[in-house]
Amino acid sequence: MYAGVFFAIGVIAVILIGRVVFEKMTKEPDTDKNNQEDSK
Repeated sequence: MYAGVFFAIGVIAVILIGRVVFEKMTKEPDTDKNNQEDSK
């Protein structure tokens, strides 16, 4: 019964983690401060 729920949570977790890793891989640490200000 809960297979769909765990699958959905897993997909969301992979997407969120993937986005964070992708941003760290493509952007320099110095630009993180500017990105945080822009996102607010």
